[in-house]
Amino acid sequence: MTKVVSFPDTGRVADALITLMGLCGGILSSANTYEPLAKFFALSDDHLSYTTKSGGSYWHNSIQSAREQLATKGFIDRPRKPNPTASQKTNKGVQGIWILTSDGKRCADRELSYYGNDAQNRLKELANAIQNNGLNPNEFDL
Repeated sequence: MTKVVSFPDTGRVADALITLMGLCGGILSSANTYEPLAKFFALSDDHLSYTTKSGGSYWHNSIQSAREQLATKGFIDRPRKPNPTASQKTNKGVQGIWILTSDGKRCADRELSYYGNDAQNRLKELANAIQNNGLNPNEFDL
C-alpha cells in the first residue's frame, strides 16, 4: 500500500523561502534551504523520503519550483561573479546560489509581516542557524 503524503503548495513554500532569504541577508545556497524549510513546515521523515517518479526528492523539487516561481516574478536571481573566468562567462549565474533582487527584498519584508508572531520567531530562529552560511553578498553581482 502506498502512503499518501501531503505537502504545502508551491505558493506557501515560495512565501516562506523569500522570507527566509530576507532574514538571511538576501542570499542563500539552495542546500541551506531544504532542511530549515522542512522544519518550518514540520515535515515528517515520510515527507522527506518521498520521491518523484524519477527518484529525486519531492521536497527538493518543491523548493526548486518555488524558487522558479520567485525568479519568474523577478524576486530572486542567480548572482554572477564580478570578474568571471571564461567558463563562468557563459554561465547564467552561480549555480545553487540565490540572491534577492531589490523587488525581492521588498517582498521578503512584506511577507514577514504577514506571518503571526510564532511563525516569525520560528523563521528567525532558522535564519539565525544558517545566517551568513559562508556567503558574502559583496562577492557577487546581479
